[in-house]
Amino acid sequence: MLDATACSFAELRSLIDSSLDSLLGGSLLDEGHLHGSEVTRAVRYAMFSGGKRTRPTLTLLGVQACGGDLQKAVPAACAIECLHCASLIFDDMPCMDNAPERRGVASAHVMFGEGMAVLAALALLNRAYSLFGQQRALAMEAGTCVAEIIEGQAIDLQGRRERLNRKTRGLMRLSLTAGAIACGAMEADILVLARCGEYVGEAYQMYDDFEDGDATSKSGADELVAESKAALQDRFGARGFPLLTAIDAIVAHFNVSHSNERIVVAA
Repeated sequence: MLDATACSFAELRSLIDSSLDSLLGGSLLDEGHLHGSEVTRAVRYAMFSGGKRTRPTLTLLGVQACGGDLQKAVPAACAIECLHCASLIFDDMPCMDNAPERRGVASAHVMFGEGMAVLAALALLNRAYSLFGQQRALAMEAGTCVAEIIEGQAIDLQGRRERLNRKTRGLMRLSLTAGAIACGAMEADILVLARCGEYVGEAYQMYDDFEDGDATSKSGADELVAESKAALQDRFGARGFPLLTAIDAIVAHFNVSHSNERIVVAA
């Protein structure tokens, strides 16, 4: 059994990168029809253009907190990153946020064209669902998350603000729980991870709002983070320490960033 306690954050990210490279190294269809195609190049461009792998790393740390087998959770972590990357491609499209850059390089639709970018995002969603679908409970949770992402984006397009950010909250909840679900963790462990994922996801957005000028949001975000950490510590004790450290790193990134160097919620 691969032990997360013996792995540094950098080693976990390396494990995720190598697993994604293997997963996406050739075709995106089992039959291999897309091997070497333009859509495969678009997928790999979007996937390996500088992402920090924050969410799949949290997936593996959630497994460690539950005392599960890290290796069994790697497919779920890869699925999280495929889903996340697909959502970024869609977010950047001219019909959505119209962002010409992502992570300091040209967005997928700028580099490959809008049509190819859409196909790349669909290919990543297809791969994510094939991985999530290996376990019914995980597939159902992933479906709930994607529904929240879609609804949240629809609210953004309508120019409305919502009290709770569905996109960020749903994906962070799935990130913390996916590995634990895949490993058959106790329901009580999964519920704590789910609640903390929602709190951290909401705090993530509130810190971003604070940097955009909402002066009241930082204290609320700090409270949510504190509640999340307390719940993790109460439930998991020392096993949850790496996850607590990762949450601290997310918060620290916000606290030292500047308005022109913000951590982007969808980064």
